[in-house]
Amino acid sequence: MMTRPRRRLARLVAVMLVLAAELAVLAPAPVDAASAPVAPPRSVAYIGGSITRLPVVGYHRLKPDTNVLWPDVRAYGKGTLQTWNTLPGYWQAFDQTLAANGNVERVWWMLTIHDNEYAGRPPGQLRAWADDVLEQLRARTSAPVFVSVMASYPDRTCRTINQAPADLAALQRDLIADGLVQAGPVMAPLTRDLVNAAGCHQNRAGQRVHGQQLQQFFG
Repeated sequence: MMTRPRRRLARLVAVMLVLAAELAVLAPAPVDAASAPVAPPRSVAYIGGSITRLPVVGYHRLKPDTNVLWPDVRAYGKGTLQTWNTLPGYWQAFDQTLAANGNVERVWWMLTIHDNEYAGRPPGQLRAWADDVLEQLRARTSAPVFVSVMASYPDRTCRTINQAPADLAALQRDLIADGLVQAGPVMAPLTRDLVNAAGCHQNRAGQRVHGQQLQQFFG
């Protein structure tokens, strides 16, 4: 015959077994690391100006898992070949974004400039600025650099840019010929229906068009 202390112990053990079974049912199932979704890293850095970052904005709007390019770096506004060489804020913004996003596998560089920034300067000025930018970039990463030329404005909506795209295209060819960079995506011309009221920046439609080109090139 079971004594009273033994009966109490038996009841306690039974209660504990029931609680353990209930906890096992409520506990979340273990996640298989191999099958768990992993967000792709933002491994494509970029440098340029506001017409460089706006396509990135359009790129990130395309679908939720589009995440290869760096996020929108607002500090890149007015970032031309000249200003990347004369104002330290651009490289500070690059370094901060680099620290936040980790390893860089590729770099996208859009060549941008206004006509009046190099008019009257020596013929080699654009190349000198580009070499200085590459030197700064190489001090930070050895990732391959893909160079694009800023889009043209066939409707002359941006009054400060006319000859620059053609001259930058010649610069791009020289950099590629010297083995310093590779050709990046060719940006669609910014026609009147793809720019904002001021005429120089992509509107939402222009951001989408250029964002799609980035997605096709970089994934």
